[in-house]
Amino acid sequence: MKSSTSIFYRKNYDPYFLLAAHTCCDMNQGALPAILAFLYYHGILTTFESIAWFVFASNLVSSVVQPLTGYLSDRRPRPWLMILGIVSAAVSTAFIGFTDNHTIMMLCCLINGIGIAIFHPAGGKTTHAVVSGSHLGRGLSLFYVGGNLGFAAGPVLVTLSMTFFGPKGTLIMIVPAILITLILAYMNAKFVHALRKEKRKITRARESGQSRRERPGAFSVLTVAIFFRATMFFALNTFIPLYWVKILGQTVETGNTVLSIIALMGAIATLCGGFMADRIGLNKMFSYALTAMTPLLIAFCSVQNMYVNLALIIPTAFFLYSTSAPMMAIGQRFLCNHTGLASGITVGLAVSFGGITAPVLGWIGDTYGLNSTFWAVAACSAGAMIVSYLIPNADLKEDEKQK
Repeated sequence: MKSSTSIFYRKNYDPYFLLAAHTCCDMNQGALPAILAFLYYHGILTTFESIAWFVFASNLVSSVVQPLTGYLSDRRPRPWLMILGIVSAAVSTAFIGFTDNHTIMMLCCLINGIGIAIFHPAGGKTTHAVVSGSHLGRGLSLFYVGGNLGFAAGPVLVTLSMTFFGPKGTLIMIVPAILITLILAYMNAKFVHALRKEKRKITRARESGQSRRERPGAFSVLTVAIFFRATMFFALNTFIPLYWVKILGQTVETGNTVLSIIALMGAIATLCGGFMADRIGLNKMFSYALTAMTPLLIAFCSVQNMYVNLALIIPTAFFLYSTSAPMMAIGQRFLCNHTGLASGITVGLAVSFGGITAPVLGWIGDTYGLNSTFWAVAACSAGAMIVSYLIPNADLKEDEKQK
């Protein structure tokens, strides 16, 4: 069996290290809403809108920094940026529990966003360099599933720690960051070699006139769909715990547990989405999953029963997360010579842009009720579905026809 087909199982363990790195990074992003919900429950934060503004701060700076770090990753191999990103995110997240000063809390959220922004372009580009192009969907799904696991583990970890130790339990976020930093430092030279090999391949193809041309217009259409999806993604991760507390009358621990169930379902869905994208095509997988989401979200908004809502939100999360790997692969196909930039937008902004819209959704929740927030999410689902069918074909054979 060729090594290109063994990215899941045999001698190439690099994707697993990158999966673990993505997990440790996104634990901090996943933990942030859970930390804020805990502080709200204990009266340190008092409104949905205030929570949303902290989320906004983290994601606004992330949205600005992410394309820049993607550009830097494309110019020269810099896998060590993954280490810098993880450490920055973990330290800032850990410090949130040590202050009730909203200004300092806001600064921590900003640094959290910067750390997240630094990691994703370098991580996505490195993953692209170590997986096979013929199995790009499933290879990138491994990297993406690390983020899903991080979003699942983050709320559980901080909820348990803060339950036993109070707000200062956020210090637990330092532990996984230290462990993965040691691993990435050890792997850095190997990752640099893979990135340089990919860069030489692109250079040779360009010089011989055989390089695939980039399609920035098509990438722009994809970006619109990503923005809609990002709003849905972050709304679920930010407001699901609060929905379970304020609408369904459950405890904050129950709400955070539901959030973790969603993220674990997302990990399964991400792998399934990668495999299915390799079988039926990237565009079809992306569009079909978004199409299935809309009626589920409408049904979720129409019912207020804990068991029914849980039964609806799980498949909703499945279809949402199953778009992750196809979305990233489509972006890297459209910007095939700038995979760092493509990764920064499709991986990072796929989450970060949702944080920018969070204050609007928080305002809707404070003014019209939290259920109205989820009706807005259902509208975003319909928008993403429509735009997804306008995205040009990203299949490699389609590229060859256009040469």
